[in-house]
Amino acid sequence: MRLLLSIFVVFVSMVSSVYAAPHLEVAQDTIDWGHIYAGEQKDGVFTLHNSGDSALIINRVRSSCGCTAAMMSEKTVQPGADAQLRVHFNSKHFTGQVVKRVMVMSNDPAQPQQQFILRAHIVAELVVTPNHLSLRSIQIGEKLVRSLTLENRSDVPVQLKAVRSTSAAIRLDAVPKELQPSEKVAVQLKVTGPDKAGTTINGYLLIDAQGHTRTQMRLPIVARVAKQKN
Repeated sequence: MRLLLSIFVVFVSMVSSVYAAPHLEVAQDTIDWGHIYAGEQKDGVFTLHNSGDSALIINRVRSSCGCTAAMMSEKTVQPGADAQLRVHFNSKHFTGQVVKRVMVMSNDPAQPQQQFILRAHIVAELVVTPNHLSLRSIQIGEKLVRSLTLENRSDVPVQLKAVRSTSAAIRLDAVPKELQPSEKVAVQLKVTGPDKAGTTINGYLLIDAQGHTRTQMRLPIVARVAKQKN
């Protein structure tokens, strides 16, 4: 009788061991930051719970782009315990509706990969229209003038800290020092044809601005200097 009881106990232990497994549960898998301004950096936390009966092992954490960093507070989560997935998002260089994903790979046999989603609608505080210029052929020494519009889409004043150009042929005149919320201002962009025919003006107009965040607008400008007729 004792022998049969011992065999039964061993059998139950073996069955329990075979079927023991971790189980990853999350109460929330999405963070929506709503409207934020380009350049803002946001942090968030997801809680991972192991409702299984063996240790949950986090094998890998991967984000969908370099703008999003993700790190686990623990790599091993014991049964009944929690761990935090901390995420950091840098909205620089983004505008409009943005969705980023973080993938967590674990030893959960039922769900070895868990997806977490980050959402935001990113608003550029300073908008330049048009946002690029491809000019017609320009003559040697010719001066072209084009109108640009600077617009503050923020709810605070935007200071224009500096305006620079990567080409000596490109200049922006009469730039205001500050734009009030919703204010639009027309400014003049001047492009001067170099003294050498057949070359290309290929540069950027750089505008450093400070609103909720510090940003830099980059306006690409291209123009080809016409060859002289014989």
